[in-house]
Amino acid sequence: MDFQPWQFYIVVGFLCLTAEIVTPSFFLAPIGVAALVTAGLSVFVTSLTVQFVVMALTALFLYFTLTPFARARFNRAPPPSGVGLVGQVGTLKEICISSEKPGKVFVYGDTWDVLWNDSDETYISVLRTLQPGCRIRIKQVVGNRVIIEPV
Repeated sequence: MDFQPWQFYIVVGFLCLTAEIVTPSFFLAPIGVAALVTAGLSVFVTSLTVQFVVMALTALFLYFTLTPFARARFNRAPPPSGVGLVGQVGTLKEICISSEKPGKVFVYGDTWDVLWNDSDETYISVLRTLQPGCRIRIKQVVGNRVIIEPV
């Protein structure tokens, strides 16, 4: 059985595209696509030098044109105001009633329990005035609960 160049390029292309799935970079996908383009070209052009040059130029072109889009897609910005939840604005999701039912807030895509501190009467009186749907700000994070204030 005779091994043709287009078969080689198809194998290389699919191997690179498959390996791209498990690598954190965006380096192998342009090479894989360039190899598949070269496989189609190699049916008509028999010169291995021309095939190699076309594959290299196609891979470079794809890498430099697609990499900015890939980085913009996968490099997401951290929360807007620095580290953690402190200072983030969210919405009161569930009303604060007592230590058994301290309430829940929705902040930056997650739901958090409100800390109910019986020793701080002013804080408790503020919590009791808040209604579901009102805007709140995170003052402090204690474990997996948050201390909030109205915005």
